[in-house]
Amino acid sequence: MAGAVEVRDQQVIGTPPASRIPSLDGLRGVAIALVLVWHGFFGQFVRSNILQKFWWIGSLSWSGVDLFFVLSGFLIGGILLDARQSPNYFSTFYCRRAFRILPLYAALLLAYAILRPTVAGDWFAFQVTSVPLVAFLTFTQNFWMAVPANFGGGAGITWSLAIEEQFYLLAPLVVRCLNRRGLLRVLITVVVGAPLLRLLILWKIKDGGIATYVLMPCRADAFSIGVLCAIAMRSSIAGKVTRLGLPLTTTLALPLLWLSWCRYTPFSWPIASFGYSLLAL
Repeated sequence: MAGAVEVRDQQVIGTPPASRIPSLDGLRGVAIALVLVWHGFFGQFVRSNILQKFWWIGSLSWSGVDLFFVLSGFLIGGILLDARQSPNYFSTFYCRRAFRILPLYAALLLAYAILRPTVAGDWFAFQVTSVPLVAFLTFTQNFWMAVPANFGGGAGITWSLAIEEQFYLLAPLVVRCLNRRGLLRVLITVVVGAPLLRLLILWKIKDGGIATYVLMPCRADAFSIGVLCAIAMRSSIAGKVTRLGLPLTTTLALPLLWLSWCRYTPFSWPIASFGYSLLAL
């Protein structure tokens, strides 16, 4: 659900507005594959001693959702930057998001409501949820999940969509109201502040790992890094940023390999404190 960004939204400076970026389609495919592999294999318990020795290889495959967050920051941030002077800036953006997300989301909630009381509901893992319907209708279900440290059942998969929608609500205002320098300051502050907020939650709240996982302010560094990339690719330093990609990725792969080897969960201290930021970078 978190990847509900239309391919037609992909734009690059110097190309027509409707042009596609095939490499970003590939990245979206990688993100989807990672999530599926996590839920189907690496997120499951295995009894085989042989498999357990190699299970660390996929212990970070849940992070496909983090890739979606960065992609959203890059794509949506780029759209907003290119259209920031448009007279229909807000109406166009919000209408496009609504038409592309709400129909499918409504269909999912309807299927949940129909299947939950049936035998099929158990098969699809549509258990009774502790999250009220109004939360799903207002995309605030992630806050309801954070307090009891529980995803609430089958509809819990929509936590990442709630984060995306909250980003869509705030990003247009920030991009429109701030100049380039002010926007950079806000984005850098968020990148630095999000892991500090996660550390504070882990320190103050018992079982705070789920809160750091599902709350938008705690994951805002991923979106902000994506927007920073969109700004960089629309500036004179685009070539330098591109050349930094391989050495930066190689450098960051080392601590990520260590986190994977240790098999830390998404809610553990090492992951929730700095691991999300490393993954986003």
